[in-house]
Amino acid sequence: GVASCQVIDLISHLDGFSAACIFDDTPEKQNTYVYGVKVVGKIEFEAIAECYQLGMFDYIVNSVGGSIPFRKKCFDELTKLGVPYCNLIHPTVVIGQNVKMGTGNIIYPMTNIGPNAEIANDCLITAQTDIEHHNVIGSHCTFGPGVKLSGTVHVGECTRFAAGIFVEPWINIGSN
Repeated sequence: GVASCQVIDLISHLDGFSAACIFDDTPEKQNTYVYGVKVVGKIEFEAIAECYQLGMFDYIVNSVGGSIPFRKKCFDELTKLGVPYCNLIHPTVVIGQNVKMGTGNIIYPMTNIGPNAEIANDCLITAQTDIEHHNVIGSHCTFGPGVKLSGTVHVGECTRFAAGIFVEPWINIGSN
């Protein structure tokens, strides 16, 4: 789908990474290819964990963006089963000093992460997003293109930002 195209494109810009396979619940996508990468099965957590144990891939990447509850469920269930996540960060991303970041984050091109920002786990941050200094972002958040967070913004977990959102400094945004 669209999300897997974006992730595969991002991976193509990273040294030492290659896309191994795709899991997707859409019936008509089974056994098809996205940019040369095969859809090998549905999003069934035990089966994905077995594929990891068999060495089919080294890390999992969560491209789900439309449903934050499902995104969170995928991350939580696969983490419990020992399937490791990695961060995918496009080479054009600027990351300031003292940034703290969890795992499972996807950060698309031309994004800025300011100094002393904190990003938890499993966030999807699309192109040209600006997460300024001293921001704290909870887990499982998604950001549409062009989101701009001024300094010292706090965002709870499972929060979704559409494209082109601007947030003033010192704002606290809750979860969900």
